[in-house]
Amino acid sequence: MIKPKTMVIPIESFDVQVESPVDFAYLKRNRMNLDALMEAQRLVDYFRMLNGPTYVNLVKDFWVRLKSTIQRRQYWKRHGLWQGIQA
Repeated sequence: MIKPKTMVIPIESFDVQVESPVDFAYLKRNRMNLDALMEAQRLVDYFRMLNGPTYVNLVKDFWVRLKSTIQRRQYWKRHGLWQGIQA
C-alpha cells in the first residue's frame, strides 16, 4: 500500500543533498589511507554500498509522504487519543 502524500510540495521544488558518508578520497588527500584497514576488516563492500548511488527521486517521493511525530502527536491530541508521557 502506498501512503498518500502528506505535503503539498512539488517534487521539483526541493533538492536532495547527496554526499558520501565516508569520503575516502578526502582522507587519502590528507595522508590517511584506510584501504588496508578496510580490507583487513572486510569492510570494503559495506562502505561501497554506503557510498553507492542515491536515488534522488525515490528520496523525494518518500519525503512528501512523511508524517512527522509532531504531526502524529497533534492528531492524537485533537482526537483525544494522547495520554502524554510522564518522565
